Amino acid sequence: MKLQILTPDKIVAAEENADEITIPAHWGQMGILNGYTDFITTLQKGTIIYKAGGVEKSHEVTTGGLFVIKNNDATILVDQ
Repeated sequence: MKLQILTPDKIVAAEENADEITIPAHWGQMGILNGYTDFITTLQKGTIIYKAGGVEKSHEVTTGGLFVIKNNDATILVDQ
């Protein structure tokens, strides 16, 4: 699936073929796999972990944010 992590002033990450995304949803950790249904949720402080091409990467969410997935295209909006 396509993944973008965005802040107001830059693109933090852009992956064309992410295999898995783990987000700190407002109710706890949530795993997203390829083909996940369209979904939107707020994020809490925590770590976004994603795998692409067998490599695991992460990004810290310090103040919360928003996660949206539609048509296998995931966008994460965070403050920094």
